[in-house]
Amino acid sequence: MQGLELSLYDLDTNQRISLLANSQPLMGNDGHLEAVVVTYHDITANKRAESELRLAASAFEVPESMFITNHSGIIQHVNQEFSTMTGYKPDELVGSDSEILASEHHSNDFYVEMMKTLESAGRWEGELWCKRKDQKQQPLWAKITSIQTEKDKESYYLVSMVDLNTQYRKQNEMIARAYHDETTGLPNRTLLLDRLDQSLARSARSGVLGAVLSVEIDHFVNVNQTLGHLIADRLLKELAERLKRNVRRDDTLARSGDGQFTLILNEVASNQDIATQSAIAIAEKFKARISRPFHIFDHEVHVTSSIAISTFDGKNITTESVINQLDTTRKAAKEEGINSIRCFHPEMLSKVKRQLSIENDMRIALQRDQFSLFFQPKINVKNGQLSGAEALIRWKHPQQGYIDPSYFIPIAEENGLIEQLGEFVLREVCCRISIWQQSGLRVIPISINISAVQIRHDKFINSVNSILKETGVNPRYLEFEITESALEQNFLQIKRTIHSLKDQGIIISIDDFGTGYSNLSYLNEIVIDRLKIDQSFIYKLTEQKCKSPVAETIISLAHNFGMTTVGEGVETKAQFDFLRELGCDEAQGYFFCKPVSINIFSDLLKNPQVNRAS
Repeated sequence: MQGLELSLYDLDTNQRISLLANSQPLMGNDGHLEAVVVTYHDITANKRAESELRLAASAFEVPESMFITNHSGIIQHVNQEFSTMTGYKPDELVGSDSEILASEHHSNDFYVEMMKTLESAGRWEGELWCKRKDQKQQPLWAKITSIQTEKDKESYYLVSMVDLNTQYRKQNEMIARAYHDETTGLPNRTLLLDRLDQSLARSARSGVLGAVLSVEIDHFVNVNQTLGHLIADRLLKELAERLKRNVRRDDTLARSGDGQFTLILNEVASNQDIATQSAIAIAEKFKARISRPFHIFDHEVHVTSSIAISTFDGKNITTESVINQLDTTRKAAKEEGINSIRCFHPEMLSKVKRQLSIENDMRIALQRDQFSLFFQPKINVKNGQLSGAEALIRWKHPQQGYIDPSYFIPIAEENGLIEQLGEFVLREVCCRISIWQQSGLRVIPISINISAVQIRHDKFINSVNSILKETGVNPRYLEFEITESALEQNFLQIKRTIHSLKDQGIIISIDDFGTGYSNLSYLNEIVIDRLKIDQSFIYKLTEQKCKSPVAETIISLAHNFGMTTVGEGVETKAQFDFLRELGCDEAQGYFFCKPVSINIFSDLLKNPQVNRAS
């Protein structure tokens, strides 16, 4: 009997052991069997090692790249996943030295240290680059475990590997998303600021000026609101493609905001004038490319742009300062109107500082009741009687005296204070109407100028309702004046707001009619009570009896739509007479009365007939 394996239970250790039994017969001199010598060898350790190897082999069935080598590095077995990953067929690997997989990415010392760890700890884990059959280098995460058999003291290495390319790809994609705009693929604001840091440093070292262009699509929000986000995103992609054609390889074009792009021009010129002119030339090319129509799905989209330019030498200036210069210049460009190019000048900063000072003072003024209301009467053209008034906000600054509303109102609209100012005016007007009623005075409609920022705000209606409820004023004594330009953005929301106001009985008028929104189709969609003829058209009604065809057309249009008209800025008797001749319903201006304080206007309410201002 040779090689009989036995499995016994060792009572001393409470463990099962494996034995290999061999028998040898002992024959007598006469040739007869006298005895049998049986020897037993403990093969428990060997069986355990074989079991581990079988277990390792069974692990080859899992979807993970694995192979086994002997102590010399000769490959003993590979699974299909490893074969697919490396590009080798299994029979090309088995029996080969594992060095065929070694990558030049690692030094010889790396492999020496790895083997030392394996010999001392029995396992090693880390990033390991592998060379595929096509000689490409592939990053892997490897786990190597040493397995040793008792029978022949042979060591084997079980190697499992995970491809890191997928992980690296995901990491790179995450980095790309963190530093690039998802819609256009251009660098985003974060990467833009980093590139601007680098550009400043380059100019500081070389002494050659750089430049930054901020390109803002005029009224881009209208595209979003009227055509939808899908077309707006497609427009941004096509804009990016057009602009990239004028960008040098060394420069950076980024999407820096909604409908806004920024171009960094590295080392443009050593001379300030040349650098500025070069930047302007590129800005002109950008404008030309942007102004060409975009054909998106079934739409032909036309847009214009406003471009701000700032140059820098990189010395004694920070990235934040350059961005502030661009912001300042962009605001100045907007003030000039759409489709403009504006270069930064240091004197712009003085204006910004004054605006910031006014903004801070305005906040204090709201807390300290420095604002007040004046009223300018409206006159019925037919009988010359007081028919209404316009409430005008006034601010008496403690140091600067009266500040023109045309200066502080735009600042309030920009910083959000317009909502507080608007609520102040509405509450004061309603409180004053209530006082007049309680005093037995005749009450007439008071008009209030409503900012485009106010009427677009979701809380506007709630604010109006709250003040009306608080003061108990009948809404029919209120008239809200809205400029045509306010209708250009978010028209549907404004339409809903106006309908809600009309339902309550508030009078709605369009201020400065004829100077803004050129699409008159809104007159069919919104119920308007009154059109106010801008004073620029009234001015043409001179003493020489030169009629204004625009004023005449507006009056005729209004009456055809069932609306009344108000002529603004009437300063002469000739202007008033012509308005009366054209059929204008009301008039206001210095010819009748300048804006007056609450007390003086209260006295005017006692006498419906208004005497002409002397």
